[in-house]
Amino acid sequence: MKLLLAVIFLVSLNTMAHAAPQKKKVVKRQPASIQKSQTSMALSTSMPRAKTGLLRLKPTVGVTAMKVTSSSGPGLETDAGFSGGALLEFGAGYGSVETGLMINQGGGRLTRDQSDVKYTLTYVSIPLLAKLNFLGNTNNTFYVKSGIVPSYLITSEATSKIDNRVYRTTDLDVNKFDTFAQIGLGGTVKLDDLMPIGLEASYMRGLVNLAKQNGEGYNDGFLFAMTFGINLL
Repeated sequence: MKLLLAVIFLVSLNTMAHAAPQKKKVVKRQPASIQKSQTSMALSTSMPRAKTGLLRLKPTVGVTAMKVTSSSGPGLETDAGFSGGALLEFGAGYGSVETGLMINQGGGRLTRDQSDVKYTLTYVSIPLLAKLNFLGNTNNTFYVKSGIVPSYLITSEATSKIDNRVYRTTDLDVNKFDTFAQIGLGGTVKLDDLMPIGLEASYMRGLVNLAKQNGEGYNDGFLFAMTFGINLL
């Protein structure tokens, strides 16, 4: 009898234990602002950073309108030439500096009676220029630029046309080195996802006398160029 009562007591205790309510686990949820910040942080670490435009490569093409001026004579008349190369611009905001490697043509034309002589001086140049960006954005701005352009003469020739016959002379007896003073203005605009495109016009004046011995002559004229910006940094 005692054994039966003990079994009944144990069964009743087991039933009561299963019937007791179980505590539910409470999961704390983070505020929406914290979840958004964590999501943005995850996206920023996974996505590549946009380039700031601190360093830009600028392929450049243009034309020159140059002449040779002289205080001792008439000099040479204005003639068109080629300009092209690549520039590197460093800086952001309102100020930047510009250098690179360019091919610029100087010289001019001499027309007398029945003769027409074209003098072509082709230089390799390294611009050393400072720029002031008025709008503080190098991709969309108006600017002025000035500085010096050290140059080395790589080819020189005179092409003359006399009585419908053409004569050509190369390696003219002029100074190989020249340094141009340059001042100009221009503008750059960025359209949608295209690279920034710029247009500029500059006045250029040679500071070195072209004549090696007697006489006087200085490169003098304008440069008109179009640039295409590629952000490197």
